[in-house]
Amino acid sequence: MPINRILIKAQVATYANVLLEAARNKGNIFEVNSQLEQALHTIRGNMNLRDALADTTTPAEVRANIVKEIFKDFDPALIKALALMAEREFIDHLSRVCEAYTLAAEEATDSIVIDVTTAVELNDELRTKLKDRLSAQYDGKDIVLQEHVDKSILGGIIMSAHGKLIDASVISQLENARLVLSTVPAGGEA
Repeated sequence: MPINRILIKAQVATYANVLLEAARNKGNIFEVNSQLEQALHTIRGNMNLRDALADTTTPAEVRANIVKEIFKDFDPALIKALALMAEREFIDHLSRVCEAYTLAAEEATDSIVIDVTTAVELNDELRTKLKDRLSAQYDGKDIVLQEHVDKSILGGIIMSAHGKLIDASVISQLENARLVLSTVPAGGEA
């Protein structure tokens, strides 16, 4: 059933705001933000799960139960929201809900959420230095790091916030070097 953009935008805002209010009451705004990102990543990364949740021939209750089982360790309000989205065939808008929630959480806490991916876990000293530098770049706002470890980047760091990406990973530098070298004409001096 087609839904117009204004209605979708309103529904996205409703899900994000209800989740934010529940998280604010429990004092776990950024934990819910991280779990929301994990749910999005899990659904996007698993074709069978994505297909099961998008299958309109599957009863709504079954789709909701799938979500409840997979995300059973998440915040209860988030589980309810995800189950409701699955029941109402709105789960394909999860990325928009996630984005709206992050922006609302940042505004409510006067902070910036930055995704940070490194090859190894950050230690406290490096985490503090990174937060201080980023805070200076973002007019003194509090910085909330959502940390991810991905050994495939080999080293360095990848940071993203508000659609901006800084990729200083070793793997991307090696890829850039490969591209440069592949455009250099073969051969040597004559």
